[in-house]
Amino acid sequence: MTRLLIFDFDGVVADTEVIANRALAEALTEIGLPTTLDESMAAYMGRHWGDCAALIEARLGRALPPGWTDARRARIAEMLAVELTEVPGLTPFLDAHADWPRCIASSSSRAWIGDCLDRLGLAARFERRFSGAEDVARGKPFPDLFLHAARVCGAAPADCVVIEDSRHGVAAGVAAGMRVIGLTAGSHARPGDGARLRAAGADAVATTWGEVAGLL
Repeated sequence: MTRLLIFDFDGVVADTEVIANRALAEALTEIGLPTTLDESMAAYMGRHWGDCAALIEARLGRALPPGWTDARRARIAEMLAVELTEVPGLTPFLDAHADWPRCIASSSSRAWIGDCLDRLGLAARFERRFSGAEDVARGKPFPDLFLHAARVCGAAPADCVVIEDSRHGVAAGVAAGMRVIGLTAGSHARPGDGARLRAAGADAVATTWGEVAGLL
């Protein structure tokens, strides 16, 4: 048996969800699609960018303006340089579970994951990284990314534990036949998130990394 911890990235490893979704909400509002932070998180969190862009264009009723995506990314990069932190409690959890094989399976690009890990000093902790934007045709909530990660890492789905903070990610883990722990430890956590993750199929919900350790 090869047991495997599969970490989502944004909101699980790096506390990026508020940063990214605040930037997205501001950028959408500027082009005529008024969006709050909470609305952005509810609609786009946990999806890869291609799916988000298609949804945004459907709501706008037109294509995104030329250069808009690059400008949004630049805005996020400026925020990251000042505000980026790891999700509280992550490093002690990793120290205590150093013997567990692990990987990241995220809707974000490998470049984004790598840049954030470098900024956080965590690159050596996560050498195996998988991207829903690059490694599979269908992103979360489809199970493809998690199944791909398990296959490459040599683990059976039943021996994998997925740690997720979004409904789409939880649904993907459940569809992959893996145990799923919903985590609400990031700064983006809102009242009712735990219930929403359970409704999406999470086997358990933790509010801290310490609680995740207890569940394992």
